[in-house]
Amino acid sequence: GINFIGAAGSLDCTASLVVDSDTATEIPYLVTAYHCINTQALATNLEAYWLYETAACNGRPPGILSVPRTTGGADLLVSIETGAGTDLSLLRLRNSPSSGVGQLGWSSLPQHTGAQSICIHHPQGDFKRITFGNLTDTSSGGVYTDPCSSVERLSADYYQSTWTGGTTEPGSSGSPLLNANRQMISQLWGGFASCSKPNCPD
Repeated sequence: GINFIGAAGSLDCTASLVVDSDTATEIPYLVTAYHCINTQALATNLEAYWLYETAACNGRPPGILSVPRTTGGADLLVSIETGAGTDLSLLRLRNSPSSGVGQLGWSSLPQHTGAQSICIHHPQGDFKRITFGNLTDTSSGGVYTDPCSSVERLSADYYQSTWTGGTTEPGSSGSPLLNANRQMISQLWGGFASCSKPNCPD
């Protein structure tokens, strides 16, 4: 989970450490949503919290101020807003993450409708959750309207996931969308899924 200096003990969005293509390095690249971090000023004030999770399902979460934290900010490498095709920010942490924190693999291979989708996130800034679903739109062109709103988007730029176990909420933004091989295929940026609207897609 991530937030900014001056807001210790709360989470604004979710982010993931991802590996690069050089197996000899462990550069701390961080992926989140553009609407979470989109300027160098915000990146400079970034703080990352690690392992804010329970040891087992329905377990007792730790206090957020007791989990490992990386301070020192990050360098904003890439930022792409939704109008340009996605809601993505790629950063490089200035300080190393805590020991025991792994990096996600990723895949750029096209995904198909019906494929499993998994989201690991911090809904409402809470401790880590996992949500399961399936890709329900992987269209290659045209305009798509979300069934839960009047928002239109170019369907070529996004995957749509509909959840079958759990849901997302504000705070989940920037979280990794994983395939069945646990590889990151995208990051969460929008949709109207919530505890009150679990059937709405993201």
